[in-house]
Amino acid sequence: MKRAPLLLGVVAWLLAGAGTADEPARESRGGGLSGEQAFLACRPCHSLAPGAAHRVGPNLHGLMGAPAATRTGYRYSGALREAGLTWNEATLTAWILQAERMVPGTWMVYHNHLTHDEVQRLVRYIADRAGAPAGGD
Repeated sequence: MKRAPLLLGVVAWLLAGAGTADEPARESRGGGLSGEQAFLACRPCHSLAPGAAHRVGPNLHGLMGAPAATRTGYRYSGALREAGLTWNEATLTAWILQAERMVPGTWMVYHNHLTHDEVQRLVRYIADRAGAPAGGD
């Protein structure tokens, strides 16, 4: 189980150095990370699989169109429960960019180091795999 923090650290390191000051290196990779590659930083905390257990963060299956902080079996911050958000591409984008600023009083371990295009690819990747809520979750 010691591999998960190490993996998260390696992925965060790769993402943090993947273009903050070195845009030519990012361009040489064909325009940046794909949504699937960007999701590697999310995987230690979130799953997209139906029925998978919550991790540090909630399972994201059925996320799109669902009210925030309503997944059964996961403990959310009071701030997120009271925020009145519904997950869609715009709210998910804002959350990935700056969760703590979007909903003061909540937090997420991840802090964005992606370009605008990479965030958009990540959001589309999550939306395509997470899908809409199946009722009651």
